[in-house]
Amino acid sequence: MIAGLNIAANAGAGRRCTPRRRALLMAGALLPAFLPLGPARADSVTVVAQQALRFGTLVVPANGTRTISANGEIADVGLLSIGGAPAGPAQFTVTYDRESRSDRPIDILMQVVLNGTQTVNQAGVKGVLSRFETDLPGSIGLISGSIATFTINNCRERRCSKTFRVGAQLQVERSQGGGDLAFALPVTASILAVD
Repeated sequence: MIAGLNIAANAGAGRRCTPRRRALLMAGALLPAFLPLGPARADSVTVVAQQALRFGTLVVPANGTRTISANGEIADVGLLSIGGAPAGPAQFTVTYDRESRSDRPIDILMQVVLNGTQTVNQAGVKGVLSRFETDLPGSIGLISGSIATFTINNCRERRCSKTFRVGAQLQVERSQGGGDLAFALPVTASILAVD
């Protein structure tokens, strides 16, 4: 019995440990330290609407337009604005979550899409939203279904965000009445590339 143990213990003793064999043994020993402990998690993006597109309180005698720019400028044609609710662009925050604690700087190329119908019927006012614009660099005009791209540069945190605004023109025709007009715009975002 002792001789058998001796033979088994000495079976590999005659082999030379080549550099390649040593490297393979080390790699096999270190590999579990670099494997993830759980399932891999994908990066994610969320859009939070912080403000609706607000046209304020309007009286519409016949027809007209109110334009709210992305930077908040207001232009009226054929409408009466009365005190009440404030007017201003819609505001959104897009947040990228890398789902890890790495602080490696990355650039995230993203796109946002304005979805949905743009006809309105609210507070006795019927009309169409058009001439959408945003303050995202390089994306001045938007239409329903159009895509605007932007980059979040040098993201070092787990979550990085970009806030942007969307303005539009409300064109009202052959309607009567008036009231406080605010519209929630459906916006979605997706990740195009992470570098």
